[in-house]
Amino acid sequence: MDMLGFRLIITMLFISVFVYVRAQPPEGSNPVLKWQDEFSGVTLNPQNWTDRGESYRKTRTHDGFPIYWRYEKDNAYVEDGKLVLKNTKVTTSVDTVLAAGVSSVNLFESTYGYYEARIKIAPTNDGCHTAFWLQSKTMGNVGSGGSDGAEIDIVESAFATDHYQNAIHWDGYGEDHRTWGKKVEASIHDGEFHNYGLEWGPGYYKYYFDGQLKSTYLGEGVSSSPEYIILSTGASWGEGNAHTGAFPNYAYIDWVRVYDIAYSDINNGNAQKVSATDDTYAYGADAGTSKTHGNESTIIVKQGATDPYVRLGFLKFDISTLTNDVESVKLQVTAKSVNEAGENINFNVSYINNDNWTEQSLTWDNKPSPDGFVGGATIESGKIEWDITSQYLNNLSDGKLSFQISSSVEGPAQVDLYSTEAGSELDSPQLIIKKNISTSITEPTGNVSASIRLYPNPVKDRINILYHSPKNRTITIVLRRVTGETMLVKEFSVVSGQNNIQLATPGNINSGIYLLTIHNPEKSITQKLVVENNL
Repeated sequence: MDMLGFRLIITMLFISVFVYVRAQPPEGSNPVLKWQDEFSGVTLNPQNWTDRGESYRKTRTHDGFPIYWRYEKDNAYVEDGKLVLKNTKVTTSVDTVLAAGVSSVNLFESTYGYYEARIKIAPTNDGCHTAFWLQSKTMGNVGSGGSDGAEIDIVESAFATDHYQNAIHWDGYGEDHRTWGKKVEASIHDGEFHNYGLEWGPGYYKYYFDGQLKSTYLGEGVSSSPEYIILSTGASWGEGNAHTGAFPNYAYIDWVRVYDIAYSDINNGNAQKVSATDDTYAYGADAGTSKTHGNESTIIVKQGATDPYVRLGFLKFDISTLTNDVESVKLQVTAKSVNEAGENINFNVSYINNDNWTEQSLTWDNKPSPDGFVGGATIESGKIEWDITSQYLNNLSDGKLSFQISSSVEGPAQVDLYSTEAGSELDSPQLIIKKNISTSITEPTGNVSASIRLYPNPVKDRINILYHSPKNRTITIVLRRVTGETMLVKEFSVVSGQNNIQLATPGNINSGIYLLTIHNPEKSITQKLVVENNL
């Protein structure tokens, strides 16, 4: 190899390592660093972190053995420019894992932004998971969704295979507890550092792995309250076995960084994408009618003349956290490949009432029957879309939405669709939800409800607020930037029934996105407000 070639290889290796190590805020987000810890000192910075205490946590069961665990203060320390989270084990009558955890509670708490940490996880096979998460002091409040605080899990590595979990928890941990989770396929067990990121804006979360968008959440679980950072390990709640695992074992954090950002277009209230929770197909082959196909990366659709040549696609979506303030909802799938016979024919979607199936259990023998034809569509630019607005609205109370996909023509026409197992969120089956910009938010108060509606939205110089109150009382209206800065506070007396409140926008307000909150003695209601121009 000549010297030029050698230099080129070294340069490319340097570039790849640099890209891998550096923080990776979303492209076009105009990030401004507002908080960081590079762990460059000899001890943990007490201005950034406090320990998680040493009380016992929930008992786990690993391969039939009870595993106690708690945090051990001395197991979190700084060494060689890294935060080390050490897991040790003591065994008396039962195994006890001594894990590690630090948090920024009362030291750094913030609302919105891009959060990222570079982490080498602890070995899950040995019974320990690693977590990078946010928590709010008011997460236990019930009744306002996640707006008054949520647990936001950026990574939970509780699986022995190459995937981890994004998750959200809100409305406390008791009987009112609500949750959402998404499995993320990624090579987390390769013994290397990886970047785990969260873009958090008004109304949405976006989760990233090594700079690549992996999942998106829009719904009632989005927090608009200050959250603090937690870095921790613990006895795995998923896979792995601490009874037989090797100890000590370690997780390492290279750095943590938080940025102010320009929020994604998704924040403008007009674009939601919801991925399928279950997607599979049923195959009528004589020898395969009892087989499942839920783990496959493709969903095959074909309409042969007889059952052994038929393949039907099945999709299910969780819409339990979504709302009815929509203009339209489309079901979208992406073709991985299509043969010539399938290029110009309709593929049909039918609605299924029966949501009691999963991708791991559905077969040709037990497949649910369709209950109504929705429509047909051809492949356009690799995508197939059907309008399913009425089915979406009719099933919000049910919380689930199931469909069957079939070919409209008997014969050789076949399309292979990407499933969620293919690993690309952009190509997986999705609901494309076009939101109304002006929305109503309902506030339960006993048997009566109070709601607000802002118009126009976007607004210029005056905000009109329709507010329905269950009784006479005084309310406080607060307008603030999404970064938390308060722009206006004003009290109003309202009467029982409908109230039309007019509010002049402050003279110092610029174009952008704001949060308007109405506080009353029972609770608070927050709605997004878009300001179009400088005033």
